[in-house]
Amino acid sequence: MTTAADFLKEARRLGCEVLTAGDRVGLRGPQEAVEQLTPHLGRLKAELLALLTRPRLDDYGDLSIPIDTPPALCWWRGGASIGEVLDTLDATEDARRRYECTH
Repeated sequence: MTTAADFLKEARRLGCEVLTAGDRVGLRGPQEAVEQLTPHLGRLKAELLALLTRPRLDDYGDLSIPIDTPPALCWWRGGASIGEVLDTLDATEDARRRYECTH
């Protein structure tokens, strides 16, 4: 695993959840998988924190805005709208259609 994105894909494949709390990163899942992934955490910690605490579109086009995202990027805190967040992510038209407001 060379990147945080690769790490997250492998963690998901192995049934692990990657968790953040402040400046800490941890794993929850099957013990064997956690043991396999743990040695990579130190090297990828900064990249994982940057990836997991910012809005992102996953491999399926689902928008994720973590609760500890800076307020300027959180619509529920009076920050950017979902459309503006999608702009920052260079979202595809398909992803944008999924989050269109119809009211």
